[in-house]
Amino acid sequence: MRLPHAITVVCGAVMLALGISRADEPGLRLCADEWMPFNGGAEAESPGYVTELARAIFTPRGIAVTYTVMPWEDALSSVREGRMNAAIGANTAEAIDLAIAHNDAGRKHAAIFDEGMRASGDLEKILRRYGLRDWQ
Repeated sequence: MRLPHAITVVCGAVMLALGISRADEPGLRLCADEWMPFNGGAEAESPGYVTELARAIFTPRGIAVTYTVMPWEDALSSVREGRMNAAIGANTAEAIDLAIAHNDAGRKHAAIFDEGMRASGDLEKILRRYGLRDWQ
């Protein structure tokens, strides 16, 4: 049995950053390397919020969700070859041949807090303020 295309389309907006393929076994099989907070250890109490979100959506509908941690290139290959349904975090630059959702599951944003607990995401501004240079 294949994961119905309708489920992929309807839940794509919620699953967001999953690179989707079709696999021949029932259920939704997710894979990725560990990259918190999106996806962590497969057996961890907190396996990452994208993994938890997929389980919250599909499990009540009778679709089992499994998540396997593997090296990133293996994850993409597993989806391409049909052994897995989705690679969490796949993007169009790495996986142009996979179906990629149009919305992000989340965004990574750098924030540095100073001694006054003021936060800033403007790294360049912070580096100048403290007389540091950019490491890139």
